Amino acid sequence: MPLSTISALAFAFAAYFATVGNAHLMLDTPVPYGKDSLDNSPLVNAKPGSPGANYPCKLRSGGYDITSENHITAGEDQVLSFVGSASHGGGTCQLGLSTSRSPGPTDDFKAFQIYEGGCPINGDGNDGTSNFSYTIPTGIKNGQYSLAWTWYNRVGNREIYMNCAPVTVTGGSDTTDFYDSLPNMYVINLPTSECSTVESSNQLIPNPGNAVMKKDSTYSAVAASGPSCAASAAAMTKGISGGSNGGSNSSPATSAPSGSATALASSPPASYGGSPPSNMTSGAASAVSSPSGGEIGNSASGS
Repeated sequence: MPLSTISALAFAFAAYFATVGNAHLMLDTPVPYGKDSLDNSPLVNAKPGSPGANYPCKLRSGGYDITSENHITAGEDQVLSFVGSASHGGGTCQLGLSTSRSPGPTDDFKAFQIYEGGCPINGDGNDGTSNFSYTIPTGIKNGQYSLAWTWYNRVGNREIYMNCAPVTVTGGSDTTDFYDSLPNMYVINLPTSECSTVESSNQLIPNPGNAVMKKDSTYSAVAASGPSCAASAAAMTKGISGGSNGGSNSSPATSAPSGSATALASSPPASYGGSPPSNMTSGAASAVSSPSGGEIGNSASGS
């Protein structure tokens, strides 16, 4: 075989594997657990706790190894960034906290920030990701947590992505009252046969409290579909302080449903994509600089 042909084939294989490597996304900042063994694929389409399932946090050997502890001051802007380029038209992301440093399938994650649409990018294609800013509310008790990021992609297969990171919170509260009042994270697409997101739509989070931000005005937020969706929605308010065991899968995302936790942050959430959304007008923070320069919310191709 001519050398030129071999070189061309080698280049093609290299390009293919580079594309595969960037086919999805994973968390970059905060630094995730088990970074050396973490890949960018979605969670396995299986019921949590069942054979082969890897919810939460992509459970695996070494999955909770700590590469770098993330020290966070409550109330201050933090950077949320990703590695990868296939952003599948954006979608809906959640940020949550668990008091467990090695959470399992039955552990709760308390949702303190929801990006309904436009996350991890506000666009139709696979155009990389944006950086975002977020804050840990000052009502969160000081201590160690697992921070979870989940993403329901708008375009492509019905999936859920989830990475987790070790965080130590300072500058917060001395009690768990605020943490206990937060809704639990909304977990669906596990499996999709029981409750699934809807193709080409941003996922509506049914019981978000007051921690929801909107950016994508082109595509509406739509409730999930499936026989167990009502139970998944009810699980968001189960056991929370001031909450109930019920829930509706069609509750408006801009207000807390009757009987659910208020989940009102004790400090305003950070800016989302550079400017405050219409339903978060009380002093949202301005854009901050990313580690590589530029403002949070600017498009950034995955590496």
